[in-house]
Amino acid sequence: STVKQLVATGMEVDIVHDADPEDEDVISIGDIASAFLVGKEYGGDDRPRYVSYRAFNGAKLSVFQLLGSLYGQRDASYRWYQSLTEWLESEGYMQCDNDKCLFRGHGSTEVKDAAMFEGNGIALAVHVDDIITRGSRRATKLFWAKVQGKFELKGWDIVDYDNPLVYTGLTISKLNRDGKVWYTLDQRSDIIDFLDEHNMSSARHTDAPMPHKEEIYSDNTPLSNQDHATYRSLIGSLVWFTQTRWDIAHDINRLSQWLSAPTKGAMKSLRRVIAYLASTLDFKLEVPRVAGNTWHVYSDSDHAGDRSANSARSRTGVMIMLNGMPIHWRSNKQPVTSISSAQAEIYAMSEAARDARLRLWVHEELGGHVSYPFHVLVDNAAGISFQGSTCQASKLRGIFDVRDKWVKDLKNMDVLKAVKVDTKVNLADIFTKCLTSQVRATLMNELARIAKEVSVNVAI
Repeated sequence: STVKQLVATGMEVDIVHDADPEDEDVISIGDIASAFLVGKEYGGDDRPRYVSYRAFNGAKLSVFQLLGSLYGQRDASYRWYQSLTEWLESEGYMQCDNDKCLFRGHGSTEVKDAAMFEGNGIALAVHVDDIITRGSRRATKLFWAKVQGKFELKGWDIVDYDNPLVYTGLTISKLNRDGKVWYTLDQRSDIIDFLDEHNMSSARHTDAPMPHKEEIYSDNTPLSNQDHATYRSLIGSLVWFTQTRWDIAHDINRLSQWLSAPTKGAMKSLRRVIAYLASTLDFKLEVPRVAGNTWHVYSDSDHAGDRSANSARSRTGVMIMLNGMPIHWRSNKQPVTSISSAQAEIYAMSEAARDARLRLWVHEELGGHVSYPFHVLVDNAAGISFQGSTCQASKLRGIFDVRDKWVKDLKNMDVLKAVKVDTKVNLADIFTKCLTSQVRATLMNELARIAKEVSVNVAI
């Protein structure tokens, strides 16, 4: 979510197209060479560690005391993280409290409250030895020059037109659409390799990964041990693709419930999801580069929607969008059984509120402005009624303890406000139910409408 949020975040100042090219806001990606070998060295408080070495058979065994971690040691990645963090802080970069792999720079150790991307400042996210940055072209070049002076670099580059770059498996591209800058994120290359490996590249075209859940229960014959292993492997790959393919998140979560004892019906349904991937290879996360930031938070639940699987637990769906691009989503069963649809919807709304507050806190730490209360879009009256009532409705009496902090937070209209939205355009609906291609198309059109609406915020 942090990487997607870093890419989607809008500028805090207007975008001027004829400005100095060195002031242009850009995204860059770089990779540190031999990072683990320059991790923080062992100190007096660390227990001594040794390594033995024999040059050839019959040679004398040499024993060396280690000054720091070697590749393969369990503490190697953490000690590298400590080394990088200490260096970044010495250069004036502030570590975010809500995401310890995210840093905000100001270009000066004396400036502590500069707006995001102001002056020489950049923001950056770290994944082991891979770094992604956002900031001006000038500040980006300065940053990587400083990194090169401290650590050895495998290389770095700026995401530009006709120069897409890959960060932790996500391909980030820059496009020009009607004179406006757009960024996209996708896993298309890896998905193509996955489809080729499993001979699914020419699968029958399908517009919906799981239009009806009944297919899962169509054949309860257990899979053989070999097919069981294949099922687990396929699910594992598809879970990775949900980093960008939010459109299959619900379906994969539902199919994951059969990991311990998959059936032929579950495998048939799984192959339909893969066929859908093969039919939608051009699917991407897309966001315009805009001035300011527009947030959309959607919440939905499906009360006891898995009765066919002998489960009465409801499902929660959450979608958070920044400037028209999904940056966070979830589809999961609720931990307890709800006795009413109202209880299920309120629990889902509380999860959406929690997820949104984290993303907003990260946004604030990046120097962004957040207007409160933020809105949680729901397609039911229960959440709105619950938030505004002075006493709990009869159906909910004895279910929620109004003294609980999460209940108080949910009812605090100064922080968040539940807003009614038509079910037809509630984007969280795709995370709670099996939907036909027609319903999915309506939701996709709504997402495209929002992105287009946000894109007009580009300053000329």
